[in-house]
Amino acid sequence: MNAGLIKAVSARAAAAETRTDESRTTQVAAPLSDSDLKLSVERLGFSPPDLLIQLYRDIGNGGFGPGYGMAGLAGGAVDDQKDTAVDLYCSFVTPDPSDAAWQWPRRILPFCHWGCAMQTCLDCTDDEMRLLHWDPNVMEHGMDPNVAIYEMSDRLPDWLAAWAAGEDIWARMRMA
Repeated sequence: MNAGLIKAVSARAAAAETRTDESRTTQVAAPLSDSDLKLSVERLGFSPPDLLIQLYRDIGNGGFGPGYGMAGLAGGAVDDQKDTAVDLYCSFVTPDPSDAAWQWPRRILPFCHWGCAMQTCLDCTDDEMRLLHWDPNVMEHGMDPNVAIYEMSDRLPDWLAAWAAGEDIWARMRMA
């Protein structure tokens, strides 16, 4: 089942002009190594879904995908703040001593940057591969981050298939 999806995503990621939806130059990171996967699982405290791991092993450890592209796991592509998805998650789950309300939900992995600090997140609490949208721009200090996390209608495989087919994922997210 995943072979066709991996092939379609790989084809889009291979061309610089279609690698991401935004016009900044990115490079696909080197494939995810066993040691970087092990480090990622250790730092996260859980394993991301097999599909994400397969994408990062077969295509590259991030640097392609919707928006500004998907951040990789340890050793992979970084976002505009130089963070991998693992770095972001570890930062988000760290309590903020100046904000008692801050408590990032466990096993919600931010991995795809849209600008203005917005992220698509992957729900790793079960096998459903549900996607969530994180928009911190609607928050104020002292608010629970869950007020800025919205469930998307897509699951990871459908979302990637739509992107690989050239669909405007940003428009799709706004309609959800």
